[in-house]
Amino acid sequence: MTDKKQFGMIGMAVMGRNLAFNLLDHGVSVAAYNLEPEMTQSAVAETGGKLLGTKSLQELVGSLQRPRKIMMMIKAG
Repeated sequence: MTDKKQFGMIGMAVMGRNLAFNLLDHGVSVAAYNLEPEMTQSAVAETGGKLLGTKSLQELVGSLQRPRKIMMMIKAG
C-alpha cells in the first residue's frame, strides 16, 4: 500500500465513528478497523470512500505512516 494514512481508529461505534469523521473533516487521513466489519463498511460508505476500512488489525497497522498513531474507542467489558 503506497497511500499510507496519518491516523488509525479502532472501534466504529458512535464515538469512534464520529472522531474518525471529525479527523477527516479536518484534513487528516484515517484508516479504521472494527471487530464487526459491517460497521466499518457502513462508515466507509458514509464518507464516500475517504475513510479507509481495514479487515484486520495487521492491515490497519500496515496502512499507517510511521510513527503510527492509533486510537481505540471500544466498549468496556
